[in-house]
Formats: sequence, C-alpha cells, structure tokens
Amino acid sequence: MAETVLSMARSMLGSAISKAAAAGAQEMSLLMGVQKEIWFMKDELKTTQAFLIAAEAMKKKDLLLKVWAEQVRSLSYDIEDCLDEFMVHVGSRSLSQQLTKLKYRHHIAVQIRNLKARVEEVSSRNTRYNLISMDASNAIGEMDSYMEDIRNHLAINSDEAELVGFATPKRELLDKINANVDNGHARRVICVVGMGGLVSISREENFVHSSGDNVPRTLKENFRHIVCHGSDYQTLGMDWSRVRSLTFFGERPMGPEPLFCSPQLRMLRTLDLENAEFSFTQKEINIMGLLRHLKYVNVRCGQGHSNIYALPRSIGKLHGLQALDIRCSHISTLPTEISKLQSLRSLRCSKIWYYHYFEIPKECMVSTLCLPIIFTPLVASKDRDEFIAELHMAYSSCWSRTLGVRVPVGISKLKQLQFLEVVGIRRTKTKAIQELGELCHLRKLSVTTKGATDKKCKTLCEAVQKLSSLRSLSIDAKDDSGTGTLEWLGSAAFSPPPRMRSLKLYGYIGEMPDWFSNLTQVVKILLSGSKLKEGKAMEILGALPNLMILRLYWRAYAGHELVFREGAFQCLKKLDMESFYQLRGMKFEEGASPQMESIEIKHCKLESGITGINHLPRLKEISLGYGCKMARLGTLQEEVNGHRNQPVVRLPEGRSYHDLGQVEGTDVQVQATEPDPHPRGLAGDHSDHGERIRSVLRSSNFSILLHELYNN
Repeated sequence: MAETVLSMARSMLGSAISKAAAAGAQEMSLLMGVQKEIWFMKDELKTTQAFLIAAEAMKKKDLLLKVWAEQVRSLSYDIEDCLDEFMVHVGSRSLSQQLTKLKYRHHIAVQIRNLKARVEEVSSRNTRYNLISMDASNAIGEMDSYMEDIRNHLAINSDEAELVGFATPKRELLDKINANVDNGHARRVICVVGMGGLVSISREENFVHSSGDNVPRTLKENFRHIVCHGSDYQTLGMDWSRVRSLTFFGERPMGPEPLFCSPQLRMLRTLDLENAEFSFTQKEINIMGLLRHLKYVNVRCGQGHSNIYALPRSIGKLHGLQALDIRCSHISTLPTEISKLQSLRSLRCSKIWYYHYFEIPKECMVSTLCLPIIFTPLVASKDRDEFIAELHMAYSSCWSRTLGVRVPVGISKLKQLQFLEVVGIRRTKTKAIQELGELCHLRKLSVTTKGATDKKCKTLCEAVQKLSSLRSLSIDAKDDSGTGTLEWLGSAAFSPPPRMRSLKLYGYIGEMPDWFSNLTQVVKILLSGSKLKEGKAMEILGALPNLMILRLYWRAYAGHELVFREGAFQCLKKLDMESFYQLRGMKFEEGASPQMESIEIKHCKLESGITGINHLPRLKEISLGYGCKMARLGTLQEEVNGHRNQPVVRLPEGRSYHDLGQVEGTDVQVQATEPDPHPRGLAGDHSDHGERIRSVLRSSNFSILLHELYNN
C-alpha cells in the first residue's frame, strides 16, 4: 500500500512541477510579485520528487513515510488547482481585463504565498523526522523507478483487450455494486482509486470505497473523480470544489449535491453523460462557460437525443477544452466563439435530421402561435423542452433534414483539431469550407453535402486534398429517402489524401472514379446508394492492397451478380452487404479473398445462392440477417460442413425464413422488406413520440383555449 501511495504522490508532483514552470514563465506572475514564489515552489517540488524516488527504493516504509507522501500528494493537487486558476483568470490578459480581475489577482496571490509556506513545511518535515535515508548505491532502486515510468506509459497506451491480471478485482467490484442493488439499498457512488493514466479500474492495485458512513471523513473531503449510477445516492458531505471529473450512468441524480454546471464545480475537468439515461438541458449548457477548467465534455445523450439547440457564446472562454461531443442534439449552427478554443482536438457535433412536430414550414408557423399553451401545465416539461428545441432547429436550419451542422468562418484557427464531424456543407459559407483545408492535424472529417451547390462541393474537394494527415473521410449526400448524388467526386482532378485509412460515401456515384485506384493505404470502405456499375468497380476495389473491411449498403452495386475474381481482394477479411434488391447471386473464384473470415448479408434475395465458399480457406462465419433469403441454402450448408476451417452459418430468423428452395428462379413468393434507407440508424418510429402535445394542439377546445389566452 505504501508503495502505491509513494508512486501516486510522485506522479502528481510531476504534473504540479509542469504547471509551476508554465505559470512562472508568465509575465503576469512578475507583475503580481509572485514569480519568485512560483519558481521557489517548482524547485522545492523537484527536490521533493527526488526524495520520493529515493523513498520508493527503501525496503522499509513506515506509516510516517506514508502519511508524508499523502501530504505531498494533497499539496500537489492544491498547487495544480491554484496555478490552473492563475492561468485562466490572470495569465496573458490585456490591460482592461487585468483591471477587471483585480479581485482574482489578490486572491490567487494570497493562495500562492500560502502554498509556498506549505511547501516549506512539507519539505522541512522530511528533514525534521529523517523520513528518507539516502543511499549512494541505489542503482537498483533507480532502475525500478524508471521501470515504473515505463509501466505507467504502457498503461496509458495499451488496448484494454490486451491487458490481463485485473479480471478478479473487476468482478469483485461489480459484485459489491450488485449486492447493494439486490438487497434493495439505494445506489451508491463507487470510488475507484488507481495509478496515473488509469480511468476506472486500477491495473496495478485496486482500491474500492463505497460511499456511506464507513468512509473516512478525510477521504470524503478529497474525492476528485465521481461516478454516479442511478437517481438515488447517499449524500457524501464533501467539498465539491475539489471534484475534477463527473461521469453519470442511469437516471438523473436527485439530491442536494451540485450538478453539471454549478459554480461549485469550478475545478471540473471532465463531464461525461454519454451513458446517462437523461439529457443535458439548454439551461445547463448556457452556464457551461463558468467551468473554465473543462477539458473533456461529452453531453451526447446515451438514449435518443438531447434537447440542446444552441451553444452559448461563453463557450469561447473554455481555452483548455480539448474534446467536445454534442452529437444527436438540435444544434444546427456552431457559434463563432468556437474558433477561440485553441486547444480543441475533437469536435463532434451533429443534429437530428427528422422532425416530430414541424415537418413543413406551415406547421411551424401555426405551432408558433401555440407557444402560450406549451407553457401551461397541460404539457409536460420534457415535451415542452423538445418542442422548443425542435422549433428553434427548424427555423435556424431552414428545415434541413441532414445531420450536418454549420461551422463558422475562423474554423482554421483550431490548429490542434484532429476530429471534426459533422459539417453541413450546404449551410456553411464557402470561406469556412476553404478553411477546412488549413486544419493540418485533422485525422477524421465527416460532412454532409445534400443540397450544396456544385461550387461548394468543388471547394470541399480542394480542401480535402490539402489534408495530408487525414485518416478517415465520410461524405453523405443522402436524405431520409435514400437519394442524393456524389457524381462531382468523379472529377479526374481529385486526389485523395495519401494516408487515408477509412472512406465512407453515401450517395450515387455510378461509374467508379479512377482516383479509387490511389487508395492504396485504405483499410475500410463503406459505400451506400452508389449504384456502381458492373466490371470496373469490382476490378478497382479488388486491386486495393490493404482493404480489409468492405461494406456495401442500399443498392451500392447495380449488377445482378457479385463476382470475386481470381487474385482480387487479397487482404479482405470482412464483407457486409445490405439492401441489394437487384442482386441474384454471389460467386467466389479460386484464389479470390484468401483472408476472408466473415460474410454478413441482410435484405437481399439471392435466387442463385452463394457459390465458391470452398475457395475461402479462412472463412469463419456466414450470417444471413433479417430480410435475407437465398436459394440452395441446403447446398451452402453442405459446403460449409465440408469446409476445412469449419465455419458456421448463422440463421437468426430460422431456416424456413431464409430458404428459397433448391431451384434457381424459384416461384416462392417473398414479401419485400424495405429497411430504413438511411443507414445511420437515427430515425426509427417516431409516430407516437409527440402525441401529448399534438392532442393538446388538435383538441376541440384548442381554439377556445387560444382565444382565452390572447384575450386575457
């Protein structure tokens, strides 16, 4: 236990030293008269860090040393928080801003001097009690320290699937959580403490603390990372100003504790609601600018969509923000202040593309007159929020039915941006589209082009060609009916980025563009609604040397037979096909797709069946999903049974559902099952979603209510 405390203290010291160095370099620290104090703390912390390294090598670690290490760790947290406040409220300010920040300057200067005194006391305590005995021949301990740094680095960069050794502690943790639920106890906050670089479960040594009366008061006071599950949990009685991360699961918590954007959470760095069963409100998002230390914000609703319809202008004050995820919202336009977020690396924003109440502008105009009724007790608050959000989205986006969001001019200032989705090209200005090409670190870009002019589409092509770091590109020209064209991509002048690994195209292409042959590094391709012609398309795709995953959706191929020729698709491992209503059969020639492992087919009627699977030596499974029916299913099963790799045929709907019989051109009638033409999976059945509001608006007493409201 002592070793872990020492390691955590040393890890925190490194972060505090870095913050002190950055703050000490600020000119404002000199003007405030605290630069000497900051440099002193930095040097003293470096010395303390050296003592901790020596302490880790000591064979005997007593309780006093452990207590001292905990004091060092707590001090490091406080120093980091104070210097973060300094950088946000005081550092690099204009003269006018400095005058308005006099109160903050005085408060932070006092804090820095108090912290300096604490640093001196902690350092002298080590000398006073002779806690650490220095050994000149400490090569082994020093090597162990270096190995600890290597382990920390590997823990941060390792894939969880590759890790071993913490399955048992994880199971014990889940058992403790489930025990409270099974016994009818209120859900509790579970605090998992681990080493630097770990998220929820320590990969070195696990500590689980269930909040309640048995939790030590000192631990309650120092909670910094909170994970909340469920609407009921016990009051922690803690200092919420110390909390750095909040993660929510389940329903919205009900309690006296501050939530989300409360000023009490001013030191919050991480806010994650992706797995919550409730959505962020517009009122909460409006005050998000108060949390100036936010680095990671994910308010994407885990179920359905959120009723957020606008980002506040104060978002521009979050200079340290690195990741913002507000997908599946009602936001149609990003504010110009988004360009002030110089540290932003990931910007994921998309709006819902369907409407519950305002399918056409006429409905929108009529419903606007009904707003007074929306604010009466006749309508639930949740429905009211959605009504207002959709009304705002309809007007601001001119009834756009795409996922795309308008980005402002100035987007090129986000030089650190690596992920950007989803940009609505139709409503984005041409200058902003041009600026996309200046995002030199961009790795993933997703855009929608439905309704965009040829000029804007051409500008997009020119911008994409400049993105030398781009790894993933998604272009969607389709609407909810599944139509849209990408023919402008057939331009011979277009040259895809050389490092691209993933390409997704939604829309009509027709003739396969020649530039597809240049996708030599691409690993994954998704085509939907492309209606590619026979011959050239499969020849070009089959020649791509690194293609491993091929997904063909919604009439992506216009031929009647899909043939995998000899020598083609040498690296292809997974083939997904969906909604090929004209396709009659598939054939694999000898020497084609030698690496193929998985084939999944949905919504297809293969009257000629699938032949040649014996030429796929590594095949593991063939899955015939919903809507897939084929002839000669028995023959296919026989070939599978005789296959040397022993693959399986998955028939989730039962054999009788998928089998058309043994004769080609069977007369068996198959009911056509039309899937959602929009493969993005966001629509679903919403026919009854707003029935409460509609019942009010369409009631026989509606005109009387409206008349009374306006007359009173």
